[in-house]
Amino acid sequence: MNLSFNKNDDELRLLLSELRKRQAQVELGGGATKLQKQRDQGKLTARERIAYLVDAKKPCLEIASFAGDGMHKEFDSYDVVLASGSPRRQELFSAMGIPHRVEVRNIDEVYPNHLKASQITDYLALKKAEAFDQINNNQIIITSDTIVWFEGRPVEKPLSRANALEMLESLSGSVHEVYTSVCFKTKKETRLVNDCTKVWIDKISRTELEYYVDHYQPMDKAGGYGIQDFFGYIAVSRIEGCYYNVMGLP
Repeated sequence: MNLSFNKNDDELRLLLSELRKRQAQVELGGGATKLQKQRDQGKLTARERIAYLVDAKKPCLEIASFAGDGMHKEFDSYDVVLASGSPRRQELFSAMGIPHRVEVRNIDEVYPNHLKASQITDYLALKKAEAFDQINNNQIIITSDTIVWFEGRPVEKPLSRANALEMLESLSGSVHEVYTSVCFKTKKETRLVNDCTKVWIDKISRTELEYYVDHYQPMDKAGGYGIQDFFGYIAVSRIEGCYYNVMGLP
């Protein structure tokens, strides 16, 4: 019985050792260039955020850092093209462990006036995908578009500091929806999906809004805010739906 126990104990220790080696590799995630870029912007990397959720004092092996690890094997034979300049979408793809490259085709993001809510994001996500007219057999083109929908009208990206403050003041103390559409295009077919998240915003002072606009980067965000940054911490009191949909990738 002792021999059997010792054998099992040795095998378990060997397994734990191998897992810890693999964990150390996984926690490097993102590549040196991307990690440095995130740190230069004063952001935590995806793996650093995961680390805050892990209790290092626990005697058992934590597995949270393995989230998304190995998933890329399903995509080994594909050329996944994320056609988005959004840092949030690129970060989410990297955090999920999906190997991809970024290639953005510039389009005129204009849509017919009669479109509403998800019709707008569907139209623009499809329009972005249509810019890729030559697709190889192994390619998957992924495009996306996000808008804030408030009081029956779209609230898009701010054009100036004053415009950003105006947007955020209008959203302060109210409820709005965030719509995101994602288009998947291959050589043989095109598919569209969309999602909606309802967001409750607390009443925010002018001083807080000015601080946010001056110290963060609202100009590239639908509605002029990011749920994952300072505004989300102090202003978003509740959501109904997918958190990552508000970031731009449901």
